[in-house]
Amino acid sequence: FWCKCQAASRARLLYRASHTDLVMVLGLMWWSSLCLAGLSVHASAEATPYDIMFCPKGGVLRTEHMTESDYDAVVASVAGLLGRLPSACTVASCPQADWAGCVLRVAGHDLMDFGDGVGGSDGCLDLADPDNTGLAACMHAGEEGASLLSAYQEHCEKISLADFFVVAAEAVMTATRANVLAANPGAEQVIFKERFRFGRTTRKTCSFVAGRLPDAERGCPAVEETFIDRLGLDWRGATALMGVHSLGRAHVENSGYDGWWSDPENSRRFNHDYYVSMLAKGWTPQRAVAGNLAKNQWERADAGRDRDPRGKEMMLNTDICLAYADDAGPMLAASQDCCAWVTRETIPVVIQNNNGAFCSSARLDGAGRRLQGGPGGDGRGPRNGGGGDGGQRGQCCGDRQVEDCGNRNAPTGPGYRWVKQFADDESSWLAAFQAAWTKATENGFTNLTGVYQGRAATNPLAEAAGGAVHVGSSTSVAGSSRDARASGRLRGSPLKLVLAIAGVVLGMCMCACICCTLWRRSKRAAPSSVDPSMPTSKGVP
Repeated sequence: FWCKCQAASRARLLYRASHTDLVMVLGLMWWSSLCLAGLSVHASAEATPYDIMFCPKGGVLRTEHMTESDYDAVVASVAGLLGRLPSACTVASCPQADWAGCVLRVAGHDLMDFGDGVGGSDGCLDLADPDNTGLAACMHAGEEGASLLSAYQEHCEKISLADFFVVAAEAVMTATRANVLAANPGAEQVIFKERFRFGRTTRKTCSFVAGRLPDAERGCPAVEETFIDRLGLDWRGATALMGVHSLGRAHVENSGYDGWWSDPENSRRFNHDYYVSMLAKGWTPQRAVAGNLAKNQWERADAGRDRDPRGKEMMLNTDICLAYADDAGPMLAASQDCCAWVTRETIPVVIQNNNGAFCSSARLDGAGRRLQGGPGGDGRGPRNGGGGDGGQRGQCCGDRQVEDCGNRNAPTGPGYRWVKQFADDESSWLAAFQAAWTKATENGFTNLTGVYQGRAATNPLAEAAGGAVHVGSSTSVAGSSRDARASGRLRGSPLKLVLAIAGVVLGMCMCACICCTLWRRSKRAAPSSVDPSMPTSKGVP
């Protein structure tokens, strides 16, 4: 009986201790959860790349030294990620185009916030800005396993994030140019490292950039304000730099706009098809994209437009206004109602560069000869065809009951001269683009240093450690043997990983403390529960 009483007494003491400690455990866990949740909210509010592009050993804010080999290694890391994505490209899915376009958008949005001597390619973006929605997909979250973060972590101890974003964009342009060279070995190469200079300092925060990205709804006034007034380009440079739209497409869930700037396959090739499409196809306004009255664009209207909504080709106001202008008002899809097109006779070389297609296809007579229509009157045709254009207007504008946007024989957009020149001659665009790119990415920085040592121009992809990168295939060999898909998943959200580890460690410490407390209390409780005047039974301490 005494043994049973003693055991019951111990059980009650232990129960009281465990019950009290359980309450304490739950309280501590609740408080820890609040703390960790607070840290997570704080981290998400720190909406700049510096907070999410985590460098395990501490990244440098400024690149102090960089060689050609260093540049080539960064290019190989980024191009390797792109090369691992499926090369198949359809209206339903074109992973390489989407990822390359996203990477280029990161660098482009970074450089476009320059003004009053600050901003520009400093590695800092206001990720809370709706215009930057979707950048996380390629930057750190991982899109189909490909994350810029995994490439950055290979070089972050030496290369600043500001320099890395520029080189990453140059890497995808170089790699997608390889797709052009694969189809046409005689095409011109692009060697960005001949112009690249390092030494940009990464900015941790940049609240001053709010509102600096151009509003596509405003058309060419936004182009002039951003590219000419703030970035210091002229209309030739601004028109050339807009050629970044040769890669990727617009997604409703990101920008609110919808469609490709060209056909899907050309959207994974860094070429001049953006300009060719602007002139060799017809365009009419599309209002309230996806039901959003604040988003309006120009959609392809000619006989060659894709009937599948996923294959929609479009132009923004800031694109179409470069070539076209209209006396009826600014080229804004929300308010303008006209068809932007030019006659066949105005753009013979452009049509040739479009595989002979004019507003969908080359029109041939029964003998196989191309039909030629004359320029109609004053160049502004009546509604729905006619006007001596040989039926060209109906082919380019379809059945839309609208007027022409300005003079169809001699468009007067502020960049038309350059749009036509770049559509005629890709080499002219590549030269103008590289000059504008260099100017735009160096704004706000002094004492930058070049990496190019004057050797014969070579492809940095071929020089990268570990071998060449084949972007046109679904596999590649780059400087690193690590699997991009795995690294993208593991490193896609470093801050969350750190917080998770901290939570586990905290939980283990709490458990250890509780076990220790229970043990001490049980030791203290044992002697007091036994009357020393009473004899003990065998087996009972």
